[in-house]
Amino acid sequence: MAQGLGTYGTEVLVNILNQIGSLPTHNFREGYFPAADKTGGESLKATLLVRPKGCFSCVISCGRVTKIKNPKYASEGEGPEYEAGWCMGADSGIDDLEAITKANHLCNELGLDSISMGATVACAMDLYEHGFIPKEDADGLDLHFGNAETMVKLTRMTGLREGIGDKLALGSFRFASLYGHPEYSMTVKKQEIPAYDPRGVQGIGLEYATCNRGGCHVKGYTISVEVLGQGPNLDPRVITAKPFWVKLFQDVTAAVDAAGGCIFGTFGMDVGAQNRPTSVGSGVFDKSLQACKGVTPEEHRHWRDSIYGEIRSMMRRKGFEASHACQIAKAAARFLSPLCITRTAPGRCGLAGPDSKSRAGEPLLRIPPGDGRTATPRHCGEPQTGIAVDARRQQTETRDLKRHFFSRVGWPQKVAS
Repeated sequence: MAQGLGTYGTEVLVNILNQIGSLPTHNFREGYFPAADKTGGESLKATLLVRPKGCFSCVISCGRVTKIKNPKYASEGEGPEYEAGWCMGADSGIDDLEAITKANHLCNELGLDSISMGATVACAMDLYEHGFIPKEDADGLDLHFGNAETMVKLTRMTGLREGIGDKLALGSFRFASLYGHPEYSMTVKKQEIPAYDPRGVQGIGLEYATCNRGGCHVKGYTISVEVLGQGPNLDPRVITAKPFWVKLFQDVTAAVDAAGGCIFGTFGMDVGAQNRPTSVGSGVFDKSLQACKGVTPEEHRHWRDSIYGEIRSMMRRKGFEASHACQIAKAAARFLSPLCITRTAPGRCGLAGPDSKSRAGEPLLRIPPGDGRTATPRHCGEPQTGIAVDARRQQTETRDLKRHFFSRVGWPQKVAS
């Protein structure tokens, strides 16, 4: 794990999520981006990486210091990480890594959250393509998906609140609401959802819905057990047993955050072992806390069992009712439609808009021969009416795709046979 993240950074996840059909593309219209490899960690390392960078004393160094020599986007700074590379890349239909990196550098300089920025641009492009943003509001820019120059310009305009950037600065929910279509904002509690499609990785979808602060992945990162082969290696496409794991991850993460730790540190321990005292890996974090900070195992367990609930209680006291806890606004209409693997004609899988009633069957992901990283998913020949279709076959396919990537980045192959 440390070797893979140190070599390619978090952007290594671009190709992994793309090949299991869960990389949100074109504002979550689809789950597969054909040009994803151009924007992933492997390409970043080969073209723009100056050196890895880590937090103090970190042995992983997943951060990236990058430099663009092309005069068009010339700059130097940190990133992009996976989330920025995704929302300014696949989610906006853009495969220009230099433009993505430049926009990320601008976010650093202007104090913008890169996930919200990129996701709001994707929302604007979606609204524009469906005719909800008049051309006179676009300041002469082409807001169609895939326009890299427009994405970079919108990032700067948002930071300076110039032209349409003044509206984009409100975030995607309020921006889309201005044009009468908040359902085009992919948010929970008005916070933009990150780079894992909840239809294809259903545990993380439950995390989005129940997370105290809205659409967030880092407060309950079930990706480690649903996609990355850690611990029990759960099938990402089914909801079975996920409530238990989501709550466990939320509680453990709250304790890790309170201790000033990093969620990547939890990859090295069996999170499930926290509830199984006799398991291998049980007590690893307890012992680390006691050695470094003097926190007893009993205190740590108290943190784990109480922090998340205390935050929820505080929210209720401030007027955030329990009925809001699972709010996904009107965006649920898109997330309740079948997950598209490839872009098709309007009217299929929600491509005519999240309110479309025309839902044709979509292809399931197939593993082609050779290098699974760059291959294109193929049609299976039968309709897909939901995520959990032929779960046994899909679980096998997901396992084989994981093996492709574990072998490429040097991660231990902890994938069950």
